[in-house]
Amino acid sequence: MKCSFDFYSDVHSEEDLGRLYIQDLGAAQVPEHLIDYIDYEAYGRDARINEGGHFAPGGYVQGGHSFTEHYHGLEDIPDGHRVFSMPKVPIREQMAAYQEMANRASQTTERPAPKADREER
Repeated sequence: MKCSFDFYSDVHSEEDLGRLYIQDLGAAQVPEHLIDYIDYEAYGRDARINEGGHFAPGGYVQGGHSFTEHYHGLEDIPDGHRVFSMPKVPIREQMAAYQEMANRASQTTERPAPKADREER
C-alpha cells in the first residue's frame, strides 16, 4: 500500500492553514483590496475538516486519501517482507510435538520429596 502525504512545517494553526491556501497556494481568488477581510481561521478549519488533515508536532499533515494496493493476500507478499511465516506442519502434529516436549521436561525436572525430619504444622 502506498499513501501520499504533504507536510507543512510552518503551519501550526487553522489561521496559518487558511493563509497558506489562500495567499500562497491560490485556493481562492480574492481581490487585493479584500484580502484583509478574509476569515483565515474559518477557511483553514473548513479545509482541515474537508481533507481530513491533522496538526501534528512540528506542522500540518495533509493527505493519505489515495493509496495503491500492491498485495491482495498472503500469497502476494514477498518472503523478505513478511513479519512471520505460517507453520508448515499441520497444527495437530505441532501440538503433539509440544505435548511430548512438555512431558519429557516434567519427567527430568521433578522436585525431590520433602524431608521427613521437618515438623508438621
